[in-house]
Amino acid sequence: MDTGILYDKHGRQLHGLAAGDISRVIGRRGTVIRCLSGLIWVTQDGDPLDHVVPAGARYCSGSSGLIVVSALRDDTRIAVYRVDPLPEADWTYNVVRVDAGFTERVRREARQEMARWFAALLAGVARRLSRAWRRLLASRATVVPGAARGYHG
Repeated sequence: MDTGILYDKHGRQLHGLAAGDISRVIGRRGTVIRCLSGLIWVTQDGDPLDHVVPAGARYCSGSSGLIVVSALRDDTRIAVYRVDPLPEADWTYNVVRVDAGFTERVRREARQEMARWFAALLAGVARRLSRAWRRLLASRATVVPGAARGYHG
């Protein structure tokens, strides 16, 4: 769904997007599109590069031109606003910048995912060992030496 054209203003505009939704922003130097949650794909007229912006990062426009924002995940939230592009050297090209703490958050999430994966792996190994142990005990319980011949002793 196309949410129409948004105009960048000094005030912050918040928008919620679902996967596949598109927003267009009349951008100029100093326009910022911050990804608050989800994941967005940003392209701007005159820029040969497209930019993927994860949650906790922002796209900073260093030039004028229509900016197209596409949501790549459901429950994506963005903030669109304009800042004074100072110092000028920081605004000579379009760039994605990450917020303070972004890399630490990504590392923490990666460690948590690795711990979940390792726990699932260990649980699977434990299940297989338990089944193998039960099969071994069951096979030994059915084969009792001399029981088939009727010896009582």
